Amino acid sequence: MLFLLRQIRRKMLSENKVTTYLLYAIGEIVLVVVGILIAVSIDDWNNERQEKKEQELYYKGILVDLRKDSVHFASRIKSFQRNLDLYYDIYDQIRGVYAKEQLPFYDPLLYNTNFFSITQQNQQQVIEKLQNTEIRDQLNNYFQQYLQVVDATNEFNDTVIEDARPFFLKSNVIQHRAVFHDEKYGFLPKEPMLDQKQVAILTSDPKTFEILASLRISSGYALVSLISLSEVNQQLITALETELQLSANPLQ
Repeated sequence: MLFLLRQIRRKMLSENKVTTYLLYAIGEIVLVVVGILIAVSIDDWNNERQEKKEQELYYKGILVDLRKDSVHFASRIKSFQRNLDLYYDIYDQIRGVYAKEQLPFYDPLLYNTNFFSITQQNQQQVIEKLQNTEIRDQLNNYFQQYLQVVDATNEFNDTVIEDARPFFLKSNVIQHRAVFHDEKYGFLPKEPMLDQKQVAILTSDPKTFEILASLRISSGYALVSLISLSEVNQQLITALETELQLSANPLQ
């Protein structure tokens, strides 16, 4: 009987050791799993933080270029507006209702214009990396409208180069001394290239109205397209500024 009790006791002790070992092993496994989950969470957090920094850098770069575009666009808008003012002055001359004391400055009839977008040049490849789909769509729209202004500007420049310049050269209203001035390496003359009185007389030539109408149409189209592009530019600037502000203050 005593022997039997001893055997039972040994068996219980043995079973307790197994249970203890099992519990220890399970605890080890749980600790390893928890450690892995913590490591994965930290890695995900680091990745998210790195991605957030990258997105902020993209936004800041785009924002700098958009602001440069804004300055350039404002300059081009003023240029086209001045051109249109000139065209209407000449049109008033053609109709015989020009009321100003001095004749207009005609030289812009010979000038083409430059147009570009720094954002389009520098940021075209960044679009697909942006996580904010709304800003990405706005940028795509911005670039599409930019191409429209490029087409309109090219149309205007073609009219100047192919029609206006040859016509005024052939009409002998360009002043030689103004074109071939003393500072031969300078571009802009110090006096008007077009003889104001001769151009005023030339307004009776039907060809003058034809060229004037072409310039008015092409410059008007470029101006309207450019104003629309400028509005999208300002919307994008506001959107990016808001995005950066939210990123810097996520609790707002």
